[in-house]
Amino acid sequence: DEMPPNPPQSSQELADNITLMSAIAAAAGREFAYVMPPTKASIYPEKMSWQAREIDSCGADLRAGFREILKTKPIPGFYPLWDTVSEAAKGATTPLYLIADPHWRPQGATLMAETMVDAFAPDLWDQSAIQQQEPVELVPGGYTNLGLPGTETVVPLTAARPGVKIS
Repeated sequence: DEMPPNPPQSSQELADNITLMSAIAAAAGREFAYVMPPTKASIYPEKMSWQAREIDSCGADLRAGFREILKTKPIPGFYPLWDTVSEAAKGATTPLYLIADPHWRPQGATLMAETMVDAFAPDLWDQSAIQQQEPVELVPGGYTNLGLPGTETVVPLTAARPGVKIS
């Protein structure tokens, strides 16, 4: 029982689908929030192999078309956070993504969380609540998927606020 592959989606279909989700939430009296983070390839194209850039090229075209659509027809509840995160990545002393993996480093995830919190509740984020933990060795998926040995050192972060602990 094999599932059929997902058909390719156009930028307009993506916008239409998110707009429909927003309308459904509004009709149900619910608040809608859809966040689209930037991809590793869009933040660090120079650090990607030519193969990874080629694989991401259709996604890059989709994102570019989607951004153009949003300029003329914003979607209620859609939070385009890629500019904020991309700008922060330029000045970051630690890369926001793992080197051999498409996932966020804790610093990238924290930046994304801060950006989302600021979008919903400005002035709520407290950077002083972010605390570094002892560095740990992580086996990135890029190594695991290829069966290669290797680790990457990451510094876990926690957010500590009175009455709240997230780790």
